[in-house]
Amino acid sequence: CSKDPIKEALAAWDVSRTDALVAQFERLVLEKEQAKKAEAAAALNTLASKCEAAKEAYANDQKKLKCAHQELEKRIHEYDTCVGEGKTEELCKVALGMIKQAEQTLDAAKKQAAASSAEYQDAKYQLREQQAENEEDSDENLVGIMVDLKDLDDVLVKDVGNKVADSGKWPLLIDVSQQASVFVRYMDTNYVNALSSKDMEPNRLRRSVLGAIRYGKPCVLDFMDVDLLDEVVRGFDVVQPWLFKSIMDKSILKNDNYLSLIRKDDGEEYHHTKFQDARAAKFKFILLTSVREPKESLVEQTYPLRIKVQK
Repeated sequence: CSKDPIKEALAAWDVSRTDALVAQFERLVLEKEQAKKAEAAAALNTLASKCEAAKEAYANDQKKLKCAHQELEKRIHEYDTCVGEGKTEELCKVALGMIKQAEQTLDAAKKQAAASSAEYQDAKYQLREQQAENEEDSDENLVGIMVDLKDLDDVLVKDVGNKVADSGKWPLLIDVSQQASVFVRYMDTNYVNALSSKDMEPNRLRRSVLGAIRYGKPCVLDFMDVDLLDEVVRGFDVVQPWLFKSIMDKSILKNDNYLSLIRKDDGEEYHHTKFQDARAAKFKFILLTSVREPKESLVEQTYPLRIKVQK
């Protein structure tokens, strides 16, 4: 009877060799997994560094854009002053030339800010892609309840359904088309351009807030195309410490806290007896921005609404 070759092979097989092969295989699998994790971690770190650098460049360009806006405003004021005071034609010509130069600087700043904004958004997108699979960067994933411009009066002003009021927060209107800015300007509001040094002048800013409370109407803070929340907060706090925070958490409306904004030279119109609870209750603080993705810290403090862009 011939011997079974398979049985002979099994009988002669060294079990320790099997253990060694299994151990080797497990080691290779582990090394492969570790290499994959290390590669993913390295890619994530690279993208995080890229995102941080893009964020810094974006912030710097936003500051330059703000300065360019203010420089143009300053040059226009200088020209108007020259004309109003009857300065020489030569001097007026120089002032006009400065306006054109400021306009060119602003145009260049806008282009650079747009470029760095695009780079920053792309860097954030790549980072999100690395952090979570199958995440899509689409309008559906952008923060903010979508609103048609034609429905803005019902949603923002009348607050049909009390969605904004029930949130306990002030609305943040995100509108890259900048059409909403025109809408709120035609409303009876105290409009504050966050990029205007004139509007952000402490006394004028104080009167804008106080007047809106006094007459029970909205105070609109327009960030325009600049994302500089921290600087704006500091501007409000120059008027009165923690002013921006007290407006955002609505504590300024409690216990007549807004009366602390009254100054002696405000006149009879702003005497404390002129303020009525019914009017103060109608006060609204509306924040407006044309930045596609506002700072998370701003979004978290507000009830974000996003104007649908017609394509």
